[in-house]
Amino acid sequence: MRRREAVKRGRGYIMGHTKIGGNIITLDIYTARLRKPKKISSILSVLAHEIAHHQKPPYRQWYLGRWIVRQHFPRFYKQVTKNLEKMKDNEMIGKYFK
Repeated sequence: MRRREAVKRGRGYIMGHTKIGGNIITLDIYTARLRKPKKISSILSVLAHEIAHHQKPPYRQWYLGRWIVRQHFPRFYKQVTKNLEKMKDNEMIGKYFK
């Protein structure tokens, strides 16, 4: 994942990237502004989000006379919540969420 030298205000910051066709998930382990290492709980949260992209893949929908791609939708966020609950219930990973 390419990193910018300075993050400008008002622009999005990519915390993770996944390739649906392959089995590659890329995460950024540094904070956006100061480039300090992130907490393990925030890295695991981003990982749960990226895994949900594979579990509930995006789909196309006809909306207001044009095709749109639904990448983040309610069922997707329910899957993210389920992934986080499974991580919190795990003995080894759950200790990082407390």
